[in-house]
Amino acid sequence: MTIPILHAGLTFVGTTAAGHIVRLWPTPRRDYWHVTYNRGHRATNEPTPGHAIPALLAAWGVEATSWTSWAVTPREKNPDLRFDPSSW
Repeated sequence: MTIPILHAGLTFVGTTAAGHIVRLWPTPRRDYWHVTYNRGHRATNEPTPGHAIPALLAAWGVEATSWTSWAVTPREKNPDLRFDPSSW
């Protein structure tokens, strides 16, 4: 599995072959990320170190086939936790 080279200040959205979405949100703490996967309604409650993201995604059974990114403001809490996962 490949993940993008993570850069602070960018959020990353990956799409799997099945069309599922994984999101990586930056945090104010350098090289820590919030991770969300819409299949199975999975989201980290605490920031994840960048080096641990490949193992986390593998444990969730996620393999993104494409990635896109854009600039965002780093967040203390995972923005996806504000949504009702049953709506995904």
